[in-house]
Amino acid sequence: KMATGGPGASSGSAASAAAAAAAAAAAAAAANQGDEAASLGSPEDPSRSQCTSPFAVEDTHALMQDFDQLSIAKKSSMCSGSTPDPKKTKVTVQRPGEVKAVMCGPVPVKKSKKTDQDAVKEIQRCREDNDSRLDLSKCQIAALPGCIKDLAANLTELYLYSNKLVSLPMEIGHLFGLEILMLQENSLTNLPDTLASCSRLRLLDVRHNKLCEIPPVIFKLTSLTHLLLRFNRIREVEDDLRQLTKLQILSLRENKIRSLPALDSLQELVTLDVSHNNLVELPDNIGLCLQLTTLNLQHNELKSLPESIGCLRSLQHLGLRYNHLKQVPKSLANCGLLDEFNLEGNNLETLPDSVLMNLNRLTSITLSRNYFKAFPGGGPQQFISVQTLNLDHNQVNKIPFGIFSRAASLTKLNMRDNLLTALPPDFSSWTSLVELNLGTNQLADCPRMLKNWCN
Repeated sequence: KMATGGPGASSGSAASAAAAAAAAAAAAAAANQGDEAASLGSPEDPSRSQCTSPFAVEDTHALMQDFDQLSIAKKSSMCSGSTPDPKKTKVTVQRPGEVKAVMCGPVPVKKSKKTDQDAVKEIQRCREDNDSRLDLSKCQIAALPGCIKDLAANLTELYLYSNKLVSLPMEIGHLFGLEILMLQENSLTNLPDTLASCSRLRLLDVRHNKLCEIPPVIFKLTSLTHLLLRFNRIREVEDDLRQLTKLQILSLRENKIRSLPALDSLQELVTLDVSHNNLVELPDNIGLCLQLTTLNLQHNELKSLPESIGCLRSLQHLGLRYNHLKQVPKSLANCGLLDEFNLEGNNLETLPDSVLMNLNRLTSITLSRNYFKAFPGGGPQQFISVQTLNLDHNQVNKIPFGIFSRAASLTKLNMRDNLLTALPPDFSSWTSLVELNLGTNQLADCPRMLKNWCN
């Protein structure tokens, strides 16, 4: 909503008192917000979100867009809680008769630089307090002190993200009770073998590092349920991955991987994100991962999908955009829980007739930037629940008569950049449409048709 006007400026002592009261209230609110930000972390930092479960994940549909939304709840410590954030609040109050914008917000304060010696002190504090969490994140430390082993008795969560670490000390293996280890945004090229002693580790986050391979020690951490390796330099995934039978979430996004090993042993896998890699094929037994609800394959080099993908009947979100697919298997029709079907940016000319017709929960279909010369052959049945249909940048020359006769929910239709020369006679019956894009076609009598439709 946009405000287009307001009452005139007031004058006198009453207005001044009101302005002062407003300023005081704004300052108090800003101070409270500053304190909350210091203790809970900034909402722009996904690793500091106010999440109640240590393994809480954002809605999986949003996660298809960016798996980086995995959030971990944690107690603030060295960088956020020990020293109150000295933020100041600047409030500009409008005087009676003046027209000025009211600004209320924190004045940027330069963060103090922590040293490796400060890390030692924080470890000592954590030991004295018998704290189970240690947060050394965003402290610019170059090395984790070996005295970390002194926390073996109680430590279960260790946060080291956004530092300058190039390696971890061997002493980290003394943390037998460790369950959560956050190492993202460092410069790690490997992990020490002693990490295998952390047999209770459930979540390991090594996103945004410099790993050229999955460190072999990871395959010995058989209690892992969440393994996040996004944005590294990994080229190969070893067969030893099958040892991680408790994995629920595996992110290998934004690496250089060309193939995956057999995944049949990962029976508890719920989310697999291998988008933005160089995959040319999937393992034939992908269909044995029966618990999968999210499979993100976007931005790879896949030319086909295995028939076994149709066995993934729990699948709710499937990302296939921007691959090299020339066809999709008929078995995909068995994935009846899908609510979105997006094949944008592939090499498709047609779809099996049964696919869209049997996916009766679909609300959105995107087939743009392919080579379709005609509508999919499933008839009106395939659009019963669809709200958005996008076929832009194809070679479709005709919209079949009656194709939308059962599409009572269709509100958005995009046929831009096709070869349409006319619209079907029942065009005026598309009464549910709110948005229609027919740009860059070859329609001769479009103005007259649209005028009749609008009437």
